[in-house]
Amino acid sequence: MKRKTEAVYENGTLKLAEPLPFAEQARVYVTVEDSPKEMNDDERKIWLRESEQSLTQVWDNPDDDVYNELLQG
Repeated sequence: MKRKTEAVYENGTLKLAEPLPFAEQARVYVTVEDSPKEMNDDERKIWLRESEQSLTQVWDNPDDDVYNELLQG
């Protein structure tokens, strides 16, 4: 199961905003990222630029023209 929730980092511990539906002692994988409102403007600009470049590479891909042809057909 994959689930996304907010948490607050306090005294070395993550305090979740809501309880999660896992059994006690269940092992889980955790990915942590800064809240967007806590990013500074320079960081935000870098992420936006990198995201735009990646999206452009994927979106403007001539190999995907076959899918446009299928939609037209």
